[in-house]
Amino acid sequence: HRLAPSVDEQLATYKRFLLTFGDHPVTFRLFDAGGDKTLAFLPGAAEPRGIARLRAHPAVLASQLAALSELPRARVRILVPFVESPLDLDLSDAPFPVGAMIESAAGVRAADAIAARAAFISIGTNDLTASLTARSRDQLTIKDALAPAVRDAIAAIVTAAHHHGREVSICGEAATLPEAIDLFLSLGVDALSVSPLRFPDVARYLTSK
Repeated sequence: HRLAPSVDEQLATYKRFLLTFGDHPVTFRLFDAGGDKTLAFLPGAAEPRGIARLRAHPAVLASQLAALSELPRARVRILVPFVESPLDLDLSDAPFPVGAMIESAAGVRAADAIAARAAFISIGTNDLTASLTARSRDQLTIKDALAPAVRDAIAAIVTAAHHHGREVSICGEAATLPEAIDLFLSLGVDALSVSPLRFPDVARYLTSK
């Protein structure tokens, strides 16, 4: 779609998600574009990405926040993509806990300040690994996910998050790989975010440990 979904269209979709997950809380990521992630209603070059791209289209951001604000406050969290500064979390109209997705070297450097402001932290391992290993997302291997630079970055983010009492989760393909899961657990991450198709495999691996 070249036009952003309306507030009513978004609200109907978000309500279906809440129904699917019963009484469980649901985290909604704000529209995320830039790099190799494309959304026709968020046009532009590869940069800026994530929340910076969304702020360049304020009407789209406002409509998404308006739709989310119609949902039960006790059930919803908002995840802001590609956060590189605590200022990226300034969503004054958001009545929900606002979390930060850290997925760049700049985000790692600002991790402590971001964690102080965020309600929770998510680590986007695909983009973070690509950034730190100078490889494209579609070329990443398990060796890249376990690279020392990636390990050190995740350790720094976890330390910052826990220093401020924030939960930190892992998002990305690496969260489904046994070798990487072992690394993430050893570094102290609190949760893994995986696709529904891979959830049974990951759950079995974790319960077998």
